[in-house]
Parts: sequence; C-alpha cells; structure tokens
Amino acid sequence: MLTSIGREPLRRYCCPMNATVKIAYDVYRGKTDPSLRLATAPGARLPAHINAKDWVLMPAGKSPLHSDAPKDIGVQGYCFFQVSKGK
Repeated sequence: MLTSIGREPLRRYCCPMNATVKIAYDVYRGKTDPSLRLATAPGARLPAHINAKDWVLMPAGKSPLHSDAPKDIGVQGYCFFQVSKGK
C-alpha cells in the first residue's frame, strides 16, 4: 500500500526490540602499576590529558571491566579502575 507521497508506510513491530549489545572496549594497563586500568571506546585511543607512554594496550578480552565502565565511557569517554587480585 502506498501513501500519498509515494512511499510505503513504516512497519510496526508487535514486540519491542530489546537486543543486548556487548561492546569490546579498549583496555590499557598502567606501566608503573599493572593493576591500574583505563578503558576507552573501541578505536578511540587515549584521552588527550593522559600520557600515552605510561599505558600499554592490552589484548582483547584479557582484562575484566568495572561494572560502571559502559556508563562512564558513554559520559566521559574513558573509565579508570583498579583490578584486585581474587582468591
């Protein structure tokens, strides 16, 4: 069915589209203190006020993320956190 402007009407979905999206963030490890982490959006690199020679990019999936990381990265562009050794 065509509308008055010649395009098809928008489709209406019967169910909400709530898909969970998992983003793989870039996580950097501190050189002086290996327990310090800094997470950024994928491909965003380090923030301008951070000295790049003090941080090393970790391989994907090698560091746990803080539970607030997605929110902090969305607001500030990065998230600092510290990894504690578990028993």
